[in-house]
Parts: sequence; C-alpha cells; structure tokens
Amino acid sequence: MAKFLGILSLTMLAVSSLSAQFDAGSKNINGSLNWSQSYYAGSSIGSVVNVLPSFEYFVADRVAVIGSVSVTAFRFNGIWLVDDGNLGLGGKYYYTVDQGAVYGGAALNLSGVKPPRSLVIQAGFLFGLGKGVFLDNRLEFTAGLGDNKLSTVLLGVGIETFF
Repeated sequence: MAKFLGILSLTMLAVSSLSAQFDAGSKNINGSLNWSQSYYAGSSIGSVVNVLPSFEYFVADRVAVIGSVSVTAFRFNGIWLVDDGNLGLGGKYYYTVDQGAVYGGAALNLSGVKPPRSLVIQAGFLFGLGKGVFLDNRLEFTAGLGDNKLSTVLLGVGIETFF
C-alpha cells in the first residue's frame, strides 16, 4: 500500500507540475524547422523549408497569445527562392494529458507585401522531455487569403520551453 501511495503521489506531482506550465502569466519560447509540400492554385510547386521562431504569453490558464516571425525558402523548377518573411499573430488553447499536452490554435500571417497573407490552423501534441521542455509534434494547414492562392499542409517537429 505504501508503494502504491508513493507512486500515486509522484504521478500527481508530475501532472500538477505539467499543468503549471500553462497557467496565466507563463511564457513560451519555441522554434521549429519545417519541411512541407506546397500547391499553388491546385498544382504542386515543390518543396518548402521554413524557419519559425515564436513566442507565447498565457493571458489565462491554458489560453495563449502567439507572436511569430517566419522565413521560407521555396524550391521551384530546381531554383531556391526566399520570401520576404512574415509576422504572425494568433492564439492557442492547451489541454494537459499524462505525457504532455494537446493543443489547437489559429494565427493570421502578415506579409510585408500584401497583408493579410494567410490563415494558419494548427493542432499538435507536446511530449514532456523535462521540466518546462517539450518536443512539439504538429500538423498545420495554411490557407492563402485574398489574391494569395498558396495553401500548405505541414508536419512539423520542434522544441518548446515554458517558464
């Protein structure tokens, strides 16, 4: 019985420590390196590599405001092209589970050329690696807005830190 209570206590401590990462006032700095396949007006345009550092601030428990900067390189007809960069603003909701957290969110990407550029919808799972450090596994759909006909499906992996 004492062994069971000890294991239960450790489990409760780990879960309460995990959920504290998503409390109001917490911050998150993360980044990812992504590869994806893109389509323009329904036709494949080739591979895309994206570097995306971002930050989050929890305005309420489990609810974060997102800010990001993005630079993307496209491979089109064997030539690499780099875009002008994007600023992203949005939000996420986190739900804690035993091994980490599940999240969903959306952001509006603004470009220096013609804002708004695109709407990003994402869902993912954070796997706990240590106190405040998570492996981020996500699926993301980006839909072009207005004259922007670019749509992208992305499978991303990154590291996230909460403090």
